Amino acid sequence: MRILFVTPVIPTETDGRRPFNFLRYLAKRHQVDVLALQLPVQTMDDTVRIAKLGANAKAFRPGGSISAFFSIFRGEPLRVGWCRSSQLRIALRDFVRNHTVDVIHFDRMRMGQYAIDLPGVPKLIDFTDSMALYLERSTPYRIRFLDRIIDGYDLATIPRYETKILEHVNLGLLCSVVDLARFQQDHPSAPIEIIQNGVNTEEFLPRTRGNVALPRCIITGSLFYFPNIDAIRYYKEEIWPRVRMRLGGIKTEIIGARPTPEISNLNDKMGLIVKANVKRMADHLYQEDVYVCPLRVGAGVRNKLLEAMAAGMAVVTTVLGCEGLGVRHNEEVIIAENPAQFAEAIVQLVNNPEFRAKLGMQARQYVEQNHHLDIIGEKLEQAYARIIEEGPVQPPVKNENQGMK
Repeated sequence: MRILFVTPVIPTETDGRRPFNFLRYLAKRHQVDVLALQLPVQTMDDTVRIAKLGANAKAFRPGGSISAFFSIFRGEPLRVGWCRSSQLRIALRDFVRNHTVDVIHFDRMRMGQYAIDLPGVPKLIDFTDSMALYLERSTPYRIRFLDRIIDGYDLATIPRYETKILEHVNLGLLCSVVDLARFQQDHPSAPIEIIQNGVNTEEFLPRTRGNVALPRCIITGSLFYFPNIDAIRYYKEEIWPRVRMRLGGIKTEIIGARPTPEISNLNDKMGLIVKANVKRMADHLYQEDVYVCPLRVGAGVRNKLLEAMAAGMAVVTTVLGCEGLGVRHNEEVIIAENPAQFAEAIVQLVNNPEFRAKLGMQARQYVEQNHHLDIIGEKLEQAYARIIEEGPVQPPVKNENQGMK
């Protein structure tokens, strides 16, 4: 089949990891084209990487902050306004006019705006997670007043905009039952299917550093993303001091892309080491170390957690950190809900290499059985096949006296 992806970023392992993994699977089996918006930090090298997967990609500049501001006057979420692009809209219409496309895959709610004026093609939108759930959880931890205002505005406008998008697509996707439950509060009859996140288990393999005197603690993630910034603050202020009191000389490595100044300034302080923009995350995940994920904010399923588990690492996380996964406490991960529990779990794993290895092995098995790319990719193919058979959605009849729903 011929599949057209429309995404808010050029998918990479850092930005748009879920669609990147989808493309990794689909491009080997189907003809795939990508029309994407390009983040300011991205370059055309990122489209070359898509080409290496076997897909064609073109990138366009988003409307950005000015366009986001004007979305207020349209009653749209700021995230939608930021992603407005007349160039992308024209390119999308031209592509559909000049090529036979079996299905269009829109990535994220913010890109659903482009589904509205494209009749005649089966379409799905991957919401991935519940944006309402994410915003509700973020607000209590926001430090800046402006961030609270922005989140509050989007939280008020997103459900109505999601309703509008759903009128123009065959199917919506989410990554977990938790996100589905929150999504259904606003859209109880929406056609939604759950497709979990996948991980490349051939890239993220168990590897060893050999005999080490003391394991390290490892934190990974996008270091510009608010939930990860908050998790690192929480770890540094409330968990890490407890660990250091009991394990002298232990280090924590914070590994990820584009750290904020706040994160960068932690480097070489209090036993914390910041490794920014590493080329290949899999090269930094070792079985001897302890993976920590002290998330207090977020929605969806954590790709970084799946990668660490695929690498055979023992994981300590919060309930929210492993939310949406079928993992069990002391079987695939250790779940800790306060700083004392978190520190105790880390100390236990550092001092008990047999238990650490067992936990990592069982985590790897869980990922192979539930999140292998072949399993996730086949589910996505099946969803495509169903909506192709169903045919294009008929656009709702416009009522001149009716405003936007």
